Amino acid sequence: MLDTTALRDEFAPPRPRGVGKSVALALLVHVGLVGLLALGVNWKSDPQTAVYDAEIWDMTPSQEGGPKGPAAPAREAETRNEANTANADEAIRVAREQQAREAAQQAAAQRQQREAKRRQLAEDKQQQAQERERAAQQRAEQTRQAREQEAEIALRKREAEKQKQLQAERQAREQAAKDKAREQQEARAKAQQDAKAAAEAKADAAARSKAEAAAKAQAAKEAAAKRDADAARKAQLDRMRALAGSAGGGDGAGASGGKGTTGSGKDAKSRGGPSSGYAAKVRAKVRPNITYNDDEGDSPRTDVEVRAAPDGTITARRIIRSSGNRSWDQAVLRAIDKTDTLPKDIDGSVPSPIVIEFRLR
Repeated sequence: MLDTTALRDEFAPPRPRGVGKSVALALLVHVGLVGLLALGVNWKSDPQTAVYDAEIWDMTPSQEGGPKGPAAPAREAETRNEANTANADEAIRVAREQQAREAAQQAAAQRQQREAKRRQLAEDKQQQAQERERAAQQRAEQTRQAREQEAEIALRKREAEKQKQLQAERQAREQAAKDKAREQQEARAKAQQDAKAAAEAKADAAARSKAEAAAKAQAAKEAAAKRDADAARKAQLDRMRALAGSAGGGDGAGASGGKGTTGSGKDAKSRGGPSSGYAAKVRAKVRPNITYNDDEGDSPRTDVEVRAAPDGTITARRIIRSSGNRSWDQAVLRAIDKTDTLPKDIDGSVPSPIVIEFRLR
């Protein structure tokens, strides 16, 4: 209720200004008009007394030859009274017309005021209606803008969530692809390692088989050579005994025995061990072929028995003392296989078999 009253007072048309001044001015005009009427009545009544006081008689004879009688002043006074009455009536008429005009003007002014007030009220009502319409339009526009803003915010939020979901899916796909690539790479690496290990195992098996076959052949060859040498030595001893028995003398036997000793000494020298620097000479030839990258700070030691043909071709090799590091042992064996031949000793021979010690440092 209070809100409705306040709203009505707020949008009520403004009160017309100057009403008090208009009323005061109208009263002042009416007072002046009454004063003028009173003055006119007094002015017309006063000269009647003054006429009788200032009466002038014309004593000149008339044209007809006789003086004017007392009737002339009476007629003149009556004429003046009639004139005064006429003047008073005219003044009253004029005053009434003035009053009527002023009343008409006042009525017109009041009508104009009422019309102006009515127009002002109409304009105020129209302005209020326009203001209410503008306020309604403004509220509607604000509501529309708020809804559009909310819709835009919701759309941006949905787009952000969609982008976030797409990014998460893309990252998941990329991670899955990376995991798959890593697994494939690990699988390939493992397959390569397995293949390498299998190849190395196969190569080692083949090398061992070859070395064992070569060793067996060499052993058989050496056994045959030993048998032949033993048979030759026995036959030579038998011949020497036979010669010694047939000669019966010491000179020939002594000379022959000295020659045999010399021969025997020479044969012992040819079949003796390698020289003191031969092992270092073999290591110097094999070491450049060693490929080993797993340097863990220790210095493993591997002893390898190597057998070779008289021309130096390596026919077999085997580890007689492992370092405990399979990678180092295999690296040494591969280096020996890559070397292919052993160098000759200082006497031109190739000692076989021979045990060589290999260290990392």
